[in-house]
Amino acid sequence: MSEKEKSSVNNATDPKEKLIADKTEVQKSFIERLESHYNGVLIKHEDVLKFSKDLYQWLYSISRYGNVDKTMIILSVDNYDYVVILFYTAENTYRITASVKSNYLGCTVSTRKPRVGEWWDRGSDLPDGDFKYKTWKKIVNGIVSYEMKNLQIDKTKIE
Repeated sequence: MSEKEKSSVNNATDPKEKLIADKTEVQKSFIERLESHYNGVLIKHEDVLKFSKDLYQWLYSISRYGNVDKTMIILSVDNYDYVVILFYTAENTYRITASVKSNYLGCTVSTRKPRVGEWWDRGSDLPDGDFKYKTWKKIVNGIVSYEMKNLQIDKTKIE
């Protein structure tokens, strides 16, 4: 058997090849479940331009290095009647819902894991309102304040 033939046989059973195939299947399954759950279609950041140039720019402004597609999941629902944007932090899942047609922009947050002794995920409403930049800023500020942690120092001891 030639070296080339041996190499192709070894690659066929290479665990890395199987891992890549498994990852593709997992991603495919995840996308199908996501689209089914939200009754929408996964779209890319550039597709948001079909919905709203403003939202396109707002998402870009908060995404690390402007790479929205690597930090957020965006779904078009009812042929762009509204979009759902999901993104994650270590502890929380944020869901922004936007509709130009209904003039609505809002955000909710839910924990990614339950607290000890609980089997449900806690959640909260964050700011919502008209589909305007002012509402967007309230949402971003709400996310930042929700993520902030209390300091573990006693400021009464500071002179």
